[in-house]
Amino acid sequence: MENFKITVSIIIPTCYSRNSVQNSVASVLNQNYPNLEVIVVDDNNTDCRNNLRQLLGNDRRIKIVRNSKKHGASQARNFGVNVASGELITFLDDDDCFMPGRLKSMVEVFNTVGNDYSFISSGRFTETGDFSGIELVCDQKFGRISMNDVIFSNNIDIGVLIKRDFFVELKGFDENLNSLEDWDLFIRALKIKDAYKIKRFDYVASKTDSDYRVSAREHKGYFDIAKKYGSQFGKKWICTMNAKGLLLSGRLSLGVVLLLSFKSCSIRPLNVYLSAKYPRTIRTLKKYIL
Repeated sequence: MENFKITVSIIIPTCYSRNSVQNSVASVLNQNYPNLEVIVVDDNNTDCRNNLRQLLGNDRRIKIVRNSKKHGASQARNFGVNVASGELITFLDDDDCFMPGRLKSMVEVFNTVGNDYSFISSGRFTETGDFSGIELVCDQKFGRISMNDVIFSNNIDIGVLIKRDFFVELKGFDENLNSLEDWDLFIRALKIKDAYKIKRFDYVASKTDSDYRVSAREHKGYFDIAKKYGSQFGKKWICTMNAKGLLLSGRLSLGVVLLLSFKSCSIRPLNVYLSAKYPRTIRTLKKYIL
């Protein structure tokens, strides 16, 4: 018999986006997993706990806490973990949601192979406007995930299932990073042990006109990641990260990318440029040639 007695804590940081956080929390409360707690972290500049309580209701599984320290996604998530009581934790952005059955599916895999892996993940897709449009995230690998699978790009969503004690051992999210803090956490975890990704598309990332999942600060995140791990991953990796950062900042010209490719003796920086400029052509080449 499967062990569903383990408590899972779901950490949801929010700046009080009314409709989206309500939908996110509802998607968790409607899961068919019996032992869960929802930690909603109020990360707004002003105290919104009363407003959140009125919005989200009095379900005993919901715990609303306020991050009164430095605000930011990493800080809010780490704060949420500190007050969580679950042996297992996972995360959800306040504009995303879980598909039905997600938690139960992940715990089932954890009960079977959890001790062999650093964390459990699953597939994701994006939606626009109440599921009026759906787009699967391409190039997702399933099964065993190693460092080599995420070293140049991250296709793992924030909602990984991870032991709370292991998360604390990793010292949580790096609060010095302005973005890509999830990728950084996965890199540190995978240095210790491989992960496992379930072939089930049940993490829903919302895409809106104002937010295409690329924050205004994400370009700086690539530069920060390059500095943090450059000595470990080498020149080819550094130049590729810098190419991605320059691309997002709008400063990646053909001349610059050719210089980065020459400097790193690699076509990876050039591929960053071409994939953005000619996405369909590059996808076709990867499918039939590479």
